Amino acid sequence: MRPSGKISTNNLPPTGHGAAGAGMPERAKPVLAVIARNTLAAMGLAALIEEVMPIAETRIYSSLSEVSAEMRHRCFHFFISMGTLMEAPEFFRRNAAKTIVITEGVSHGMTPAGFRTLDATLPRGALLKSFLMMEQAAHGGGRRLPEEVRRHALPDACGGTPLTRRETQVLGEIVRGYINKEIAAHLGISLTTVITHRKNIVAKLKAHSVAQLTIYAVTNGIVRPEEI
Repeated sequence: MRPSGKISTNNLPPTGHGAAGAGMPERAKPVLAVIARNTLAAMGLAALIEEVMPIAETRIYSSLSEVSAEMRHRCFHFFISMGTLMEAPEFFRRNAAKTIVITEGVSHGMTPAGFRTLDATLPRGALLKSFLMMEQAAHGGGRRLPEEVRRHALPDACGGTPLTRRETQVLGEIVRGYINKEIAAHLGISLTTVITHRKNIVAKLKAHSVAQLTIYAVTNGIVRPEEI
């Protein structure tokens, strides 16, 4: 079973304070808040976010009023519905750089200027691609991510990619959607060698889904979002 970011509701305490009596604070994960009255839709979005960004803690709220002042400051991103935006427009305008408005089909073009958007009606693959392209544009390919996020999300941020040149090539082919037989033909290696490289890649990156491999490949410049 793959590890994932924690999905919690607003009645749980923020992370980062350490266990009681431990004396040492644990490293806080970046917090992503999903704010929407539709609980099922919010849970579905949170599940996608935690697959794409397993290094984050995802919290679900039904309205901004449930988010404490401390948590508002801690949040790396707010994922909100159009209804949530209309309820607290001034707050989200001030925090537009951290805010992503979740739209549905025809409402996608109705979001006020200055906000990034994600169309929740897109197929899963297209939604993942849209998310990654948005993050790339916002954070300069990962180079402008806050340090705490880089430590969690980018294994090569503190000393070079752990993958060999050939593993990097294989990873790029995987993320572009090619199967093992096609990868072998493209790179001129045997099918057995491709399978071995795949196992090594998963072990080194501790990735348990193609989505996790994809975000690593995109944030490290191995592939461009439009290639996936």
